[in-house]
Amino acid sequence: MPSRAAQRSADERPLRADSGSATTTVAVWLGPGSDALAAVLSTDLAQEIEIAWGWRIVAIGGDRRAAATAWAIRIGAAESGSLRELARTGAQVVLVLGRDAPAEADLDALVESDRTVLVTATSPPTLVEAHRLGERATRLRMTSLFRWSEAYRTAQPLIEEFLAEGSPIAIGVRMRCAADDADVRTIDGLLMDGCDLVLDLINGVDGVVAIGRPTSGQAGDARVLSAIARSNSGGIVSLDLAEGGGWLRELEVLGAGGRLRVDDGTVQRWDRMGRSVERHDLSVVRDGVRDGVRDGARDAVTACVESLRMLARARLPREEPTRLSARLAFADATRLSVRTGNVESPARMHELAARP
Repeated sequence: MPSRAAQRSADERPLRADSGSATTTVAVWLGPGSDALAAVLSTDLAQEIEIAWGWRIVAIGGDRRAAATAWAIRIGAAESGSLRELARTGAQVVLVLGRDAPAEADLDALVESDRTVLVTATSPPTLVEAHRLGERATRLRMTSLFRWSEAYRTAQPLIEEFLAEGSPIAIGVRMRCAADDADVRTIDGLLMDGCDLVLDLINGVDGVVAIGRPTSGQAGDARVLSAIARSNSGGIVSLDLAEGGGWLRELEVLGAGGRLRVDDGTVQRWDRMGRSVERHDLSVVRDGVRDGVRDGARDAVTACVESLRMLARARLPREEPTRLSARLAFADATRLSVRTGNVESPARMHELAARP
C-alpha cells in the first residue's frame, strides 16, 4: 500500500477550476472565542489578506456583533445575522472563527454549495457529522494544524524521501499549549492536530490505549493526555499532549532511513548510526501577530494565521473524502480509551458513527 506521502498530491486537490483567479471571495463568521484571531486578521493582517492571499472579504457576521460590525464597516463588507445567511452570500470561502464547530443545521447550509469552509474550532465536528456529510466533507477544512505550518511544509521533501525508505518504526508527537489559551487552543485541538499529523504519515492505526489527567479547576493546572497506538504497518505511534507549559509542536519519526525531527523552528535528520546528516533552522513567522495579543494566546494565534497563510498560498486544496472521518475516529478512540482504560479501535468508532 502506498504511503500517505505518496498519496498527498492526489488528496490535496485545488478548490476548483476557477481558483486560479486573482481574487477569492470570503465571508467571515465570528463565534465565541474568536476575539484574538479576529483582531489580528481585521487590522494587522488586513493588507496581507487582500494582496498576498488574494482574499476579498465580502460579508461578516457573528455572535461577536460589535467586532463584526466594526470590521464590516472598516472594509465595506455586508453584515450577516446568521451562518445560514452568510452561506447565501455566494462567497467562495466561508471562514468560521471561534472555539466551536458549526451546529449541524449550519454545517449543512455551509457545505451544500461548492465552496470551501475553513473552521478554526478547537472542538471539531463529530464523527457522526463527518459520516453524514459524506463527500461534502471534502469542502470542510480544519485549520491550525501542524500539517499546514511553515515548518512541516518546508520539511515535506525530506519527509517524503524518509518515508520512501520504508514504513516508520515509530512516530512520536509532542504538543503543548498555554494553560490560559482555552479560547484559541485546547487539549481537543491538540488531539485533533496530533491525529491529523500521524495519519499524514501512515494509512491508519489498528488500536489505541490512552490515559489522561483531567483539570481540577485549580489555577495553573493542566490537562494531559498520553496515548500509544499500533499502526497498521506494525509500527508504534505515541501522542504526548498537554494544556500547560507553553507552546510546543514536535514530530519525531524513526525508520529505516534513521531519525527525522520537525518542530516549529527546526527540521533535522540523523542517519541510522545517529550522525546528523541534514538540518534546517527556520524562523517562526510572527509578522502581523500584534503585541496586544496576550502572551498565552500569541503562539496559538500565530499558528492559526500560519495555517491560513499556507492554505491561501496553496489555493485552498480540497481533502480526500475519508481524511476528516479517519482523524475523528482516531481521536474518538483515544478519548474512549481514556474513559475505559481499554485498547479501543478507530474502526469500531466508524461502525458506531455509521449506524442510523
